[in-house]
Amino acid sequence: MDINNYKKFIEENKTNINKFKNKTFFITGATGLIGSAIIDFLCQLNDKEDINVEIIALVRNKVKARKIFAKYIDCGYVNLIIDTVESDNVYDNIPKIDYIIHTASQTDAKSFMNNPVGVIDTNTLGTRKMLELARSHKVDRFLYMSTREVYGDTLGLDTVSESDSGVVDPIDVRSCYPESKRLSETMCAAYSHQCGINTLIFRLAHTYGYTEFMEDGRIWEDFISRTLNNKDIIIKGDGTPLLRLTYISDVVEAIFTAIFKEGDSFSVYNISTDEEVSVKGLASAVVEAVGNENTAVKVLKTPQKQLKGYVRHKISPLECAKIKKIGWKAKVSLQDGLRRMVNYK
Repeated sequence: MDINNYKKFIEENKTNINKFKNKTFFITGATGLIGSAIIDFLCQLNDKEDINVEIIALVRNKVKARKIFAKYIDCGYVNLIIDTVESDNVYDNIPKIDYIIHTASQTDAKSFMNNPVGVIDTNTLGTRKMLELARSHKVDRFLYMSTREVYGDTLGLDTVSESDSGVVDPIDVRSCYPESKRLSETMCAAYSHQCGINTLIFRLAHTYGYTEFMEDGRIWEDFISRTLNNKDIIIKGDGTPLLRLTYISDVVEAIFTAIFKEGDSFSVYNISTDEEVSVKGLASAVVEAVGNENTAVKVLKTPQKQLKGYVRHKISPLECAKIKKIGWKAKVSLQDGLRRMVNYK
């Protein structure tokens, strides 16, 4: 991630950033898109602002982590713990933790259908472990990365705000993801209420951006990979569902804007761009960003009932007035974001 993406944000928040001096961040899901971007941001603050932040990164795959964070490990900014978030390890050897940012989750449709029990365990057991860690260390803030899917089927609402809720079918196997995310949010609320943990929950729309390991099955990753490899883009369904794709640097700025806000002991924020694109429109935008005239966009018009692992109901866009009120707004357009991804690749 280019630190120039954050240049204005850093200049405007120097006082707040200095409050991180000598603090320790414990970050789960550290090799994922969001976790790795947060670590990259913090490490570059160490370089540019000399705040001496220590980062403990919880990862499953040591080889993958060492590749992503090689230069930061060599600088001593990042310390790896190789473990799963739902393990029984209590991390007794960590002297202090000031912030926990819990991003670990399985978010791909394939896992929802092939390993729903694992998805539930990661989300529920993992969140319970991290909340216990937060309680024992009396952290300054506990941050939980949730999803717009906790709203479920909002039954025709044009947009959904943080106070809305919808319907999730508890016996649909695919509900392993939104139902376990819902329970995780309830655990966050319970620990905040009972144990006094200062908690922020972020309900994210689709977040996209560059990662060295574009293998999670996300739709934009598949489109870019196929276009770069001179393959046609195949769209299942009719290509008309609308997406709001938020670029990763905008998501990172939203998270830290909320951290900087004083006063809230418990708060929930929607994070999403206002820019909408259809699935078919996204495919065309990817082809344009890559500049590959050999890639065609083909729509298979697969019946909805055959699209296993994907949301079947209409997804209402997120209303983001709350995060905007404290000073955040999305800056990166879809076309700009796609070009950045292609250039990084």
